[in-house]
Parts: sequence; structure tokens; C-alpha cells
Amino acid sequence: MKILLFSAVAVTAALAFSGCEKKNSGLQPINGKLATGVTTDSSTGIAVNYPATEDAYVRNGTYATTNYGTATGLVVKSDATSYSRKAYVKFDLSGVTGSAISSATLKLYASSVNTSPSRTINVYATTTTSWAEGTINWNNAPMDTTLLGKLTVSGVGWYSMDVTSLVNSKLSGTDRKVSLLLINNGAFDATGDMSFSSREAGSTYAPALSIVQTASDSTDVQRILANYNLVWNDEFNGTTMDTSKWSYRANGTVRNYATVDGARTVAIDGNGHMVIRVTQEGSTYYVGQVSTDGRFSSQYGYYECRAKMNQYIGPHVAFWLQSPTMGNTPYNNPAVNGAEVDIFEYHRLTPKQIWQTIHINGYGTAHQSSGVQVPVSSIDTGYHTFGLLWTDSSYKFYIDGYKTWETTFGLSKRTEYIILSTELTGFGGTPSLGSYPDSVVYDYVRVYQPK
Repeated sequence: MKILLFSAVAVTAALAFSGCEKKNSGLQPINGKLATGVTTDSSTGIAVNYPATEDAYVRNGTYATTNYGTATGLVVKSDATSYSRKAYVKFDLSGVTGSAISSATLKLYASSVNTSPSRTINVYATTTTSWAEGTINWNNAPMDTTLLGKLTVSGVGWYSMDVTSLVNSKLSGTDRKVSLLLINNGAFDATGDMSFSSREAGSTYAPALSIVQTASDSTDVQRILANYNLVWNDEFNGTTMDTSKWSYRANGTVRNYATVDGARTVAIDGNGHMVIRVTQEGSTYYVGQVSTDGRFSSQYGYYECRAKMNQYIGPHVAFWLQSPTMGNTPYNNPAVNGAEVDIFEYHRLTPKQIWQTIHINGYGTAHQSSGVQVPVSSIDTGYHTFGLLWTDSSYKFYIDGYKTWETTFGLSKRTEYIILSTELTGFGGTPSLGSYPDSVVYDYVRVYQPK
């Protein structure tokens, strides 16, 4: 698949997106299977973790012009001159649909706490949102603040605060950025410092806004499909892969811990499923990938699969689109070169979470990405649907019929093909901790175009 370099990722959190019963709303089945995976429980909300796009701490006195934007911690400390520190975190809400949401929660992970037993952290919103993590320092940091609340930090772990009012005020305006300032409210104390994990520390503990939109806020996939026709599909009937639609991808290549071998790992099970396994033979691991490259490519449309996730630490599995020219120069021209669009990625290191990501500019030093992680409480059990509505103006992502993310980042305007895959790169955990064979099961893949 790809080299997983995420410039925008979110934290893992146990948030509610309960699996809903899939209802037949009158659409005609395709070979006995419902045409969409729409959930119709109107009481269900969906929570999406939006990662911090920039963060840094600043330090006073002798260090007042020093930038700490690449630090893995956001240190906050009340102390004498040259020892005090405060931290800034910024979120970009341009991917949030609409002018209001149901709730928003700030999530911060306290990664270290000095010997003082507890400290109170004041959380402020700053009016100025134009600061950059690569240039912010004590002297130029914004101080046009409004107090939002306080966090009492008593040890390492997660801390959260409701920021719904602030987020709604931002969504109703033109500046869809949230800028926060964290200040240690304690007395001067040499042992009163503590640190929150920054986004540079990695995805697992990075700052995030968890935003909930109710079902009424979400676009109904069935309404989309009322104006779309099915133009391509595979229901995986029979016992052999349809080679008019799919071919093995990257066969024979070694990708981190595993060798790609479609014949060993890809099967049609005779019950309407494509099963892509991760296997181990002796000390060698094998993974599988199939694509529609050379058989089916399209520009725009609604893409959907129904799938059941893998079970063990190690593999990660995915349904994605790929442009054969996404690494071409000149860079930063995805409209012409295309993009990689990960409609879903999943692994058992975050067993209640789906990754949705856009990649552009290939996988070298010019690589850029943007994405979200979506908590789904039932994702590790049963089948779920994953969809993408790709138009000439945006990407819209769906899980079980509910919209999870909308973005214009990396908007491709060229044809792309479909890939189904398993990988063993370390992204899903240390392979030796897994149990093999492991597999992802695809029930169908469908593509719709406007009528």
C-alpha cells in the first residue's frame, strides 16, 4: 500500500458511534444484498476526532525568542523568570459541515507530571488564530484571551473539557480555527511543571477536538443514491476472483514485514465474500492486494464497500482509491496528478477507530496528508459500510450511512482506481504479537455515478 506518514492525525478515544441495525428502506437488493449500508436510527450521533493542526509551548525570560514548535510535549509551568512556560494548541474546523454541532470536547493527554501532587491548568481561547507553530515564541504569542475553564491535573492520563459553545461560535463565523492557550495557574513552583503530549509525539496521544453531530446533521446516503445510478460493482459471488474486474497488485514485492502474494492470500469464499488474508509460513509473512487498475477507473462518484475487520494486532486493512500519477511533479497539483484516498483503514492497535486520510505528492519528502480518525464503538464486530462521495468540489466520507468528514484537501480531478488490501508494515502493531491467518472480509464493492 503506502508509506504511512500522517501530518494530521487524531487521538484514540472511546466515543459513541454505536452500530445501528441496517434497515431495508425500499431500495432493491443487488444479488440479494442491500444496495447501501444506511443506518436509520435517528437518535444516533457520530463523534469525529479532529486533530490539532499546530501546537507549541513558549518560555519566558532568556528563552523568550526561542521556538519550541517541534517539541513532543506541551509544557506548562508557573515559575520564576526564564522558567515559566505556557502552551498553544490550534484546530482547523474547515472540514466540519454546517454552522452548528451537538457537542465538542477538548481532549489532552498529560504525559508527565512533576512531583507537586496536582496543578490547575487554565484553558483560554485566543482571538488571534494566525500564529504558526514554527515561529511562535513568548514575545509574539497571542494574549487576547477568554477563559473557557480549568483542568485539575493530578497525574498522567486523559483530561477533557466541554468547548461546544466556542466551536459553535467559530462555525457560525468566517474564521473556522480554534486557538487555545494553556496556562499553569499554580504558584511559582520549581516542581509544578507538567506536560501534555503534542501532535509531534504521534497520533495516539495527540490533542484533539471530539465533535459530535447528530444523525439529523448527517447526510443520508440513500438520498445521495436517489440521484445516482450503479455503474460498477462486484458482489463476490462464486468461488473465483473476477479477473475482468480485479488483478493482484504489487505481487512479489516485500513491504516492510511481509511479501505481497495474491494467490496465497486472496480468495472468493463461495458465500459472497472476498477474503484477503495475512498469513505466516515459517518466518515469512504474506499479505494480499487487489486493484481495478487497467480494468476500471473513474472520475467522481459515490464509492462504497461493506466489510468485516481483521481480528488481531499486526495487520492493517483498507479500501482506497489511487491515482497512478499522484507522485508526479510539479507537486501540490492533485487536480492533475490525483491523490491517494483512504476511504477506510483499520488496525487492532485502535480497535474502536477508523482512519480516513488523503495523501498527495507521492511518498517521499514532498508527501503531504490530511485525515481524521473516527471512533466507532462496534467497528470490531460484524460488517460495516464505508463510503466516499467524490465530486469536483469535495470529498465526503461515510461510515454506516453517516457522514464522518468532508474536505477539499488533495482534491483529485482525474480518474482513479480501487484497491482492497492487507498490510503488515508496523502501523498495525508488531507482527509477532498477531495470530495468523488473519483476514479482512469484503461483502461487496459498488460505484455509483450521477444520473
